[in-house]
Amino acid sequence: MTWPLASLRTADPAEPRRLAPTERVDVPLRRTARTLALAYDSRHNNFGFFRFLFATIVIWSHSYTLAGQNDPIWAISGQIDGGSIAVDGFFVLSGFLITQSWLQQPLLSAFAVKRFLRLMPALLVATVFGAFVIGPLGTTSTLAEYLSSRGPWLHFLGVPLARYLFIPGIFATNPHPDLLNSPLWSLRYEMLCYLLVALLGLTVGRRLGAFAIATLAAAWLTYAFLPASISPLSIASQTPRLLASFFAGVMLYLFRAYVPVTRGWALVAAIAFTVTLIAGGVRLMLPFAGRLPATLVHVLPKSVVLNRYGFQSSVLCASTATYAVPGSKCEGSMREISAYGLGAPGMLAYTLVKVSPLFWLTCRLPSSVPIQITPGRDGDSRTCVVSELAE
Repeated sequence: MTWPLASLRTADPAEPRRLAPTERVDVPLRRTARTLALAYDSRHNNFGFFRFLFATIVIWSHSYTLAGQNDPIWAISGQIDGGSIAVDGFFVLSGFLITQSWLQQPLLSAFAVKRFLRLMPALLVATVFGAFVIGPLGTTSTLAEYLSSRGPWLHFLGVPLARYLFIPGIFATNPHPDLLNSPLWSLRYEMLCYLLVALLGLTVGRRLGAFAIATLAAAWLTYAFLPASISPLSIASQTPRLLASFFAGVMLYLFRAYVPVTRGWALVAAIAFTVTLIAGGVRLMLPFAGRLPATLVHVLPKSVVLNRYGFQSSVLCASTATYAVPGSKCEGSMREISAYGLGAPGMLAYTLVKVSPLFWLTCRLPSSVPIQITPGRDGDSRTCVVSELAE
């Protein structure tokens, strides 16, 4: 049996390196006949759809928050809202895809370029749009006073320092005043996970699987035994929670030859998730219930690839969550929802209609870009195609 981290070198080193759809994993047929290793196709799958679905759930959950209500999932569970579940789902999928990206081309330069292209253009547009378009619409100050204050300029530091996601004096009538773009809070944890994958990949090599297991166990146990006095929104709580979800995705990819892909296991995950959602402990179950979306991606018939219906753009999901929530806060601040009596469902529908032009635009953005990478020792500069900028 070949270890899942088998060598990724091309047969002819002189050839330009191209990203393979997925690494080959040579294991006995009895282990792969119904496992993720055989079911997974990196170019024809439903990951784009699930990322769009999670982004929509975030907007749906925030619509209730901005209307001063708890979403129905919190009403049922009393322990978690839909937005938090979606964020954990994002991190499970991200762990899977980021590990694939690193193993396809384990060069720090290429990995850094792909991560930069994945995050920075959309982040720059989102922060500029939020600080200088949405912010002035929601401030109680004059435009000159707003632009001369520190708030909109410090907003660019909102990813590493979440306190700068707040700009004093905006959306004063909102249930959550001063907050401009709340979805950006998770990006610093995402970047931390990227860094850990690169560091582990460079230092431990073929032992990445063992270190992924250790990281998942340490993060999950830390989160499970946190004192009740620690706020669920604190860094001390969010870091182990999101690391556990991310490294659950890492392990799904590394050990995909051993992960059964059947409707039965999907049902087990769904039942475990539902029971803990009602009875308690769902936050501890989420990294492991992450098997559910990964399984559902593949148990659908091969002809049912939801990405073909417009979800193929990797940039879409980040754009939807990043741009739609500031727009929702602006509408809430201007009392449009209360004036028409639409409530949270109406707010969700209105927001989705607003972002539909963005959806149309991002579906037409390129999903791949050629970049020049110099591997190093031999000095041979090779061109590779970075497919799926989100990976």
